[in-house]
Amino acid sequence: MEPYEIEILKAYSTLFRNGPDALGRKDIDPCNDPMDFLRLSEYEQQDLLDWIECAFDLDEAVYPVSSYGLKHQYEQDTGYYITNGQFKGAMIQYGHEPVDPRYLNCRYLVKLTLPEEE
Repeated sequence: MEPYEIEILKAYSTLFRNGPDALGRKDIDPCNDPMDFLRLSEYEQQDLLDWIECAFDLDEAVYPVSSYGLKHQYEQDTGYYITNGQFKGAMIQYGHEPVDPRYLNCRYLVKLTLPEEE
């Protein structure tokens, strides 16, 4: 990962840590921080980024499922556990900025392109 990419994650981490879901709390669970993406191995990071590439297209409407629900979709599709923060960090790395990064569970201007389960 390039230094500028880490700086972008740090900036989003700061926004999250100063957002309304963090105010008044002593300890913020690091598993919800976008910086948690860096705890994944390079292989795990790339697998998650590849899934995001296949799963979403940009859209003008806010997708109704939050980062927390989308991370569960990834887990269901791949069988790999990730944290909410790892998912948020991957979305940022891929270029899908959250509508408001200050919140625990982020929403995105994307549409799901994966086939619906029956």
